[in-house]
Amino acid sequence: MLKVTTSTCTLWNVNKVHLANHQPRCRQGRVGSTTCVAKGTNARKRAQMPFRQELKAQAPKRVRHSADAQLVDRLQGISLGFVGDNTQLNCEVAEHTAKLLEYVPLATPRIIQQLTGQSPDDIVEAEGLAALGGAEVVVLGSLSTQIRSCIATCGSGGGAAARGDCWRYLFGFITIWLDDTWQKDSDAPQREAYEQAEIRVVIAKDDSEVMTVPQVAQALLEQILQRVTELVRKDEDLCGKKGVYMKFGCRGDWPDLQPPDAKASVQGSAVSGAE
Repeated sequence: MLKVTTSTCTLWNVNKVHLANHQPRCRQGRVGSTTCVAKGTNARKRAQMPFRQELKAQAPKRVRHSADAQLVDRLQGISLGFVGDNTQLNCEVAEHTAKLLEYVPLATPRIIQQLTGQSPDDIVEAEGLAALGGAEVVVLGSLSTQIRSCIATCGSGGGAAARGDCWRYLFGFITIWLDDTWQKDSDAPQREAYEQAEIRVVIAKDDSEVMTVPQVAQALLEQILQRVTELVRKDEDLCGKKGVYMKFGCRGDWPDLQPPDAKASVQGSAVSGAE
């Protein structure tokens, strides 16, 4: 079993690696249990390392549209998280959205593979779905204070987003559920967890059948930006509140934040319905 070494962690030194230049290479996992029981698993131990995110977005040489700039201002640095069963689509949408907003694109499947030496599929095969969920929770915890990022998560019911009790860090982002229901079982257990996302974007079957995943991702951009804009305009305090939630340590008490000295739940079980 491969272990994370100190040299692995140098991947996260912003002076040596600029993640925005890397294209995410994601592999889909499997649909499985909705229970997040990952303590003590090897994957969780390998992912649980004291690496620090000090990433800074380097703006591309482009002119950002005024509407995009206004949205960035309204977001107040809050990151966007993309969940759903299609891992590749999550990664592609995060990549394209990050370019438009001049955010940093990040993909938890790739981070997990860099830290553990195993792909999400390999972890599931060797240690089970709970191990992958636990490893991704650790990675999300490390990214929980990362601002101005677009973060793609593991799909196919195998990651943290598929488990309602593992959402404590995802609540710190504005989460978008990329719903390709027609490809999956409409009664799949992970759908209940995905419903905690603020925004749900349904992918049409016709589009998915005639276009590649990158083309689908590109086609969804306008709708995603419009929905996010509508959300932050409707609730002007949302981003500020998420900032406070992050400052308090993403304790799982979203959306009813408790005082700093209160003993808040860390289960992440509060429900915020997708629009």
